[in-house]
Amino acid sequence: MSEPAEKSDSGQEPLLKIAQFPGLTKGEIEVVEAIVHKSPKESWEQVAKKLKISRRTLYTYRQDARVQELLLSVTLDILKTDVIDVIKALAEEAKKGNVGAAKVILEYAGRAWDLEQRYKQQLSQLKEVIFRSLEQVSPELMLRVANELERIELDSRTVKGNQGEGRGKALPEAG
Repeated sequence: MSEPAEKSDSGQEPLLKIAQFPGLTKGEIEVVEAIVHKSPKESWEQVAKKLKISRRTLYTYRQDARVQELLLSVTLDILKTDVIDVIKALAEEAKKGNVGAAKVILEYAGRAWDLEQRYKQQLSQLKEVIFRSLEQVSPELMLRVANELERIELDSRTVKGNQGEGRGKALPEAG
C-alpha cells in the first residue's frame, strides 16, 4: 500500500482524527482515508485495487470496530462542516427570494431553538441536583460552585453578545 495521503483529491485537509486513535496500523489508516475519500460512483473493488489489497481484505478492515469508530468520528466532522456550508448556501438562496430555501432555514432554526431550550432545561435540572447534593455535603463548596457557574454564565453571555455584529455589551466581571 502507498503512504497515507496528506490531502484528498478534492483538496481536503488530512484526517487529523487519526491521531486520536493510537495503535492503528498503517493499513488501517490507509483504509480509513480511502473510505472517507471514496466517491459514491466508486466501487469497493476499485477502492481495494487502489489500496493494492483484495476486496475481502478491505471488507475485513471495514468490519473492524476501531476502523468503524474512526470512520464515524471523521464522517461526523466532515458532516458538521458540510452542514454549515449547506446552511449558508440556503440562507443566501432564501435572501434571494427562494421560498423553499427560506422554509428549510426556518425549520432548521426552529429545531435548533427547540434543542437549545431543552439543553437549558436539562442544565437547570442538573444544577439543581448538584446544588442539593453539595448543600448536604458542604454548604461552603455549594456556594463556591454556584459562584463559579454564575461567572461562567456571565462569560458565555458576554461572548454571545459580542458575536452579534456590535450588539450586546460585555457584562461586568463577577466579583
